[in-house]
Amino acid sequence: MLLATDRSRVMAAVLLAAVVVVPAARAEAPPAFVRTFALTGVAPGFVKGPSGMCIDAQGNLFVADRSNARIQKFDADGTLMLVFGGLGVENGQFADPADVAVDASGNIYVMDETNVRVQKFSANGTFIRKWGSFGLLPGQFDGAVGLEVGPDNNIYVADRGNGRIQKFDPNGNLLALFGTSGPEAGQFNDPRDLAIDANGEMFVLDRRNYRVQRFTSNGVFIGAWGIRGVQPGEYLYMRGIALDRDGHVFVTDGDLVRADMYDYNGNLLASWQPTPSRTPVSEPRGIAVDANGRLYIADYGVDKIFLYDTSTSSISESSWSGVKTLFR
Repeated sequence: MLLATDRSRVMAAVLLAAVVVVPAARAEAPPAFVRTFALTGVAPGFVKGPSGMCIDAQGNLFVADRSNARIQKFDADGTLMLVFGGLGVENGQFADPADVAVDASGNIYVMDETNVRVQKFSANGTFIRKWGSFGLLPGQFDGAVGLEVGPDNNIYVADRGNGRIQKFDPNGNLLALFGTSGPEAGQFNDPRDLAIDANGEMFVLDRRNYRVQRFTSNGVFIGAWGIRGVQPGEYLYMRGIALDRDGHVFVTDGDLVRADMYDYNGNLLASWQPTPSRTPVSEPRGIAVDANGRLYIADYGVDKIFLYDTSTSSISESSWSGVKTLFR
């Protein structure tokens, strides 16, 4: 993580480059800002340190409200529907809940980072089971943050410190794992988050290798993109990843305060600053998009969640003569 003074310098450099020529496969516009979806606070319905997010089949948003040690569920209008958790080590309690995912039956899975475990809950937030502990062995975790439910209803965990992805069934039984630590194709250096499409293809944020890696449902490497840097398509601190139904891949970078949009082949389509206030403390982390193109970005630094519309251009069509206007 960059120091505050370093982040301020990076922010200044990025904001000066407000118009960037981006080679793209086709013209795409950054999603249009709609509104601030959730504000900072500790009362139910407010967030503090929001991190991972997900969308269920009904279009409801689940938020890992990290600093408040809880999970919150909102409908698409922002109405609070469910809150559960609390700081602690007991069943149903959390210490730094980092990510959340929901399966086809509505069961909720939480990556309880500092307690080094996955916890499973019913749709109403009732504790069901837990698994995981600190270590190097299969089924153990070291700094795991991201998790996702695949179309097979199995749970995939980005096991950062061990440089691998682990696959569990809904009861916590280990089914498979892939990846080792390293810089080569199919290897990881701090895999931080992952997203899985309806066909089971997997996209993994390989943070310290500064790239996104794409795999088949069986963990076979397909391709990768990204390098270290501050320009669109380059990264310093990759934080979150999400997919939409139109074949877009969205990636956030916390230090650059930026979100990028790609196609599945890694062609950069758009890049923008997903924090309307553009403050030096901004740190976009979690990202989620629903079936209607509503894109949510959790800003851990300013304790807010921002809502965007991917179906609405944030700039005019006349702006697309080979130049994309970025960082609104």
